[in-house]
This record gives sequence, structure tokens and C-alpha cells, in this order.
Amino acid sequence: MKKRADGRYVKVITDPKTKKRVSFYGKSVREVNQKILEYQSKQERGRTFAEIADEWWNFEVEKLSPSTVKGYRCTTERVVKYFGNQRMAELTSADINRFLMSLARMQYAKKTVKNHKIIINRICHFAVISGDIKHNPSQDAEIPRHLAEKKRHPATEDEENIIKSSADVWLLPYMALTTGLRKGELLGLRWEDIDLKSNIIHVRRSVWYGPGANIKMPKTEAGIRKVPIISPLKDELLKHFDKPNYYVFGGQQPMTDKAYRYQYQKFQKETGISATVQQLRKSYATIAVGANIPPDVLKSIFGHRDISTTLNLYAEVRDYRIQEAGDLLETHFDKQPPSSTSTF
Repeated sequence: MKKRADGRYVKVITDPKTKKRVSFYGKSVREVNQKILEYQSKQERGRTFAEIADEWWNFEVEKLSPSTVKGYRCTTERVVKYFGNQRMAELTSADINRFLMSLARMQYAKKTVKNHKIIINRICHFAVISGDIKHNPSQDAEIPRHLAEKKRHPATEDEENIIKSSADVWLLPYMALTTGLRKGELLGLRWEDIDLKSNIIHVRRSVWYGPGANIKMPKTEAGIRKVPIISPLKDELLKHFDKPNYYVFGGQQPMTDKAYRYQYQKFQKETGISATVQQLRKSYATIAVGANIPPDVLKSIFGHRDISTTLNLYAEVRDYRIQEAGDLLETHFDKQPPSSTSTF
């Protein structure tokens, strides 16, 4: 321990866990030693959930798009508010289960509760990597049963028929229905991405709105893909084909968020539909499944790594397919099993 020129005492120690040198200051030797004891006691008990979550957030936020950050932030704040002062080393699966149950009692939807568990899992995983804990307690936590699921359904068949005859009102909803592209992917399309000779759309980029319209590449390799152009869509595209390096919806720059919202609301008012682009993407999946598109091809068109994502989250079974199934079953029920001859 040394006495500084200003009269204060200082002692430097090496943290055995982080291997970092830490300095402690005080007006007396006793004060410095007291601070060291408090620090060592705190280190033995480990960092709090809030301390680790803060470090994780600063590390994680750099890898996320602003739109994802917006969704993560609210969920993370709620998680930290609940677990904040708890020592990460003392966190148990039972603690996490109690938190998830509290969300269920507040009638949060299943997807929202799952999102909270995802955030807890990522923070705990970060704690494992940083050496704060050896086991991730969230792995053994369970989502409460019988939670309500807020599922957004495809557009109605009536709405789909209206959109099919409204390409001249605005092309974007028509393209959403006939390609299954996401909103950002539609807004990121350039005319050079559309190959009318091969009848293929090349999905290469997406638009997200922060301050202004911003371009991002697909999150996964599966996101960079090819989508077929059906004949009715080709006919509409030929009417609008513009400069190759221009955006299909915009000009030299993508359409702004304000312009998009105004145009979509105008389209809804003129046509009477309420369906969103996300619902039209679900309509496309439902129609594609009804057309018996092979699962591996459908997965590729949608840009999913797992076909279960396409089938479970996007496609629905419509009444006519149930009726078709009934017709098939009826033919089989009418068949008589072949008679068997006893060998005894």
C-alpha cells in the first residue's frame, strides 16, 4: 500500500478471476482495506443479473438491426427489472419459471412469453461464456402451458380475389400475394433483380426504416434466394418495367416509410381490404401448399432454413382441401378389403 502525494492511500490488486488490476483509494489504510474486502466479497458472490445483462446488451446490440433492437429493448428491460439485483450465480430454473408464470398471469400471449425466455437464455449463455456461471439455468425452464396464441391468419379469399384484380391500383400488394416476399424485400427490389426471361426474382436485399430507408442484406444464406414469377405477375411487371438500377417501389432510392404507409392506407381505402403484407405472405404459403409445391422447394422460396417454419407459421389448410381429403377418404372407405384364405 502506498501513500499518494495528495494524502490518500492506494493499493492495487489483481483480480484472480478477470486477471485485471484493480486500484482502491481511501483516506486511511483501514478504509482501503475495507473497500478491498467489500470488492472481494462481491466478486465471490458474483455479478448481478443486471450487470451481466448490461454487458451482454452492449455486445449484442452491435449485431442487430434497429428494428430488432426496438423489439429486444422492451423485453430486456422487463427481464432486468425482475431479476436485476439477483446474483447470476444464484439464479435457478425455478426463479425463471416463476417469472414466466407471472407473465402468464398477466395474460401475455405465448409468443411474447417465449421471447422473454429467449432473452433470458441469451443473457445466461453470455454469463456462461464470460465465466460467471457454469450452467445455463434457462435451459431447464419451461414455458407455461395453455397460453393464448395470437396467430395472424392469411388474408381472406375474398380479399385475395380483390387484390388479384387491383394490380393497377398499386403493384406492391399484388406482388406480395403472388411472390410471398416480405415487406422489406419488396421495398428492396430493383428492376435488375427481376429476370423476365427466366421468370425469376432474385431476392438480394431488404429495406428497414430507422432514420430514413436503410438497406440490409438477408440475415441468413437462405434469405438470398430465387422466387418464381407466375404469368399474371409477369404481365403486370411488363407494364411497369423501369430502369434496371431503380427500385421497383421508389426511384433511385427506396420508398420512404411515410410514403409507404400513405400508399398502403390509400390502397386499403380504395379496395376495402384490411390485410397486411405479412398476411399476404401467409396467403401465398397457403396457396402454395394447396398447389402441392414440394416442401424443399417451398422452404427455398420462403427463405427459411427449416420447412417446419413455413408450414407451422405461414400455411393454413383451407376448406376445399378438407373437402378433397374427404373425397379421397370416401373412395378408400368404399373399397372392400381383399378376402383372406385360411391356411389352417
